[in-house]
Amino acid sequence: MVRGFAVEAADLPEIAFRGYQVEVDPATLCVVDMGARGTGYSVGLLGRLDDSWIRSFRGVQSDARSYARFVLDPRVSRVSFLRLADDGPVDVINALETLDELVRLTNRFAEAS
Repeated sequence: MVRGFAVEAADLPEIAFRGYQVEVDPATLCVVDMGARGTGYSVGLLGRLDDSWIRSFRGVQSDARSYARFVLDPRVSRVSFLRLADDGPVDVINALETLDELVRLTNRFAEAS
């Protein structure tokens, strides 16, 4: 309450938003068909994916080859990546850790933009 007036979050201007807390949700990991590319994995993202965050994701991703395998689908807040023929459980965990790093960097870049 501000000086006798109740303020709802929806009443605040968009500019008041300062932080991004997008996270990888490993509990949503599943195997998916990636068409001609083969079989892969898909994992959900938790948090707000707005235009600034999506642009930041693509910008950070383009700066490092280690992020090239990840495909963002912002419509459903999911990221997919190809399953390599010899991927074992440790490789999938490593891919999720790399994705987590990409998401954390994206949060920082989006906050700065």
